[in-house]
Amino acid sequence: MRAAMPALAAQAFAGNLLVRGLGSRKLAALLASDQPQEFALVADRRIGVTAPLSPAGQAASGGGGAAPGATAVRWLDRAGLAALDLTPDGERLRLRDSSSDSGAGSGVGAAGIAAAAAADAPAASPAEQPDAAEAAAAATLNELHVPVYFGEDLQRRVLRLAVDVTGAPAGWTKRQQVHLQDLRSLMPLLPPGELAMAGHAMALSQWHQAHLFCGRCGAPTVAVDGGSRRQCTREAAHRAYPRTDPVCIMLVESPDGSRALLGRSKAMRPGMLTCLSGFCDQGEGLEEAVRRETREEAGIDVVAVDIVGSQPWPVGRGGSCELMIGCIAKAGGDTITVDPMEMAEVRWVSREDVAAAVRLAAAPDSPYLGGKGSEEGARLGFFVPPPFAIAHHLMKVWVERGPWFRSAEAAGAAAGAAAQSNL
Repeated sequence: MRAAMPALAAQAFAGNLLVRGLGSRKLAALLASDQPQEFALVADRRIGVTAPLSPAGQAASGGGGAAPGATAVRWLDRAGLAALDLTPDGERLRLRDSSSDSGAGSGVGAAGIAAAAAADAPAASPAEQPDAAEAAAAATLNELHVPVYFGEDLQRRVLRLAVDVTGAPAGWTKRQQVHLQDLRSLMPLLPPGELAMAGHAMALSQWHQAHLFCGRCGAPTVAVDGGSRRQCTREAAHRAYPRTDPVCIMLVESPDGSRALLGRSKAMRPGMLTCLSGFCDQGEGLEEAVRRETREEAGIDVVAVDIVGSQPWPVGRGGSCELMIGCIAKAGGDTITVDPMEMAEVRWVSREDVAAAVRLAAAPDSPYLGGKGSEEGARLGFFVPPPFAIAHHLMKVWVERGPWFRSAEAAGAAAGAAAQSNL
């Protein structure tokens, strides 16, 4: 394993410095504490922002995520929650439907929804269990919008929580001027640290939505330990923890070190080329996954693998949270055999063309960001992901370094020179 890539701070979802873990504190006590708290609103794969803006609009305003009027995550304190009719009620946050004539705060039903806080009590005994249908209904109503604690900013001494508003009454977001923006569209707009917190909040909230029932016995589950896990209400031994799916992503270098193997799956937009990638199978090492995926997608045998960096990816396929583990691999041959079921294209690209594509990828007119591209890009005939993706950095570091894997003769000469200098 070589030294990790030095430029990973520019990646999306990198730089999350929040300290996780509640220790002995329970969420109910945390919500009642005097320590400052800030809440982010999430719904499906969207997060609440201050000013929705497209990448092109952000570029026009100066970019960087910090300019006046630029897009930013909307962090709400308790007063901000109250202004949106989200009010504490013991271990709950009640969302009052402001369109109701009654004017009173209400629970789940036509007049509003209740967002349940994480349950602190241990699982009840079977004798104490409610009817299965009632339990399922209670879990559905009370757990879909659970506030989730996901970290503490030690410098500011602020606790960060997420509130899921997916099931808010129709028209609530418009009445309250709540702007929810797809997290993928925010990748070129937000500073890395801010985006990292947004990604963490969304991924954890989505995991809770997908695990309302026990995967082993089907009983309802409740969030415990501040939302860091879920507990089956029927069997105390049945617990579920947020998962991250490991994905290998690799730049494969040609045998002579002058070209990179890039491709495009059938799910990707035409014109884009990127590094090959794939999920790690159970019982499979990362290096084995690199070799298998390269063989399956391109028919190329890999003879060496270096692990060089990683990137959290909470906007993964099918709503999963992935960990992209970046590798550079050495090909044992040149002949490509494309898997037509999965890949639309796989080809060798020269170092010069990869360098040009990497340079153009950061431009505001990049086709990846919805732009029309440049004349130079049109001559290249392809584009690559921008700097917020680890694939971009794999290409960049490979271009800058030159051949990644030295020949056996060069490696032997270097080792001999080093040994001679130590005499």
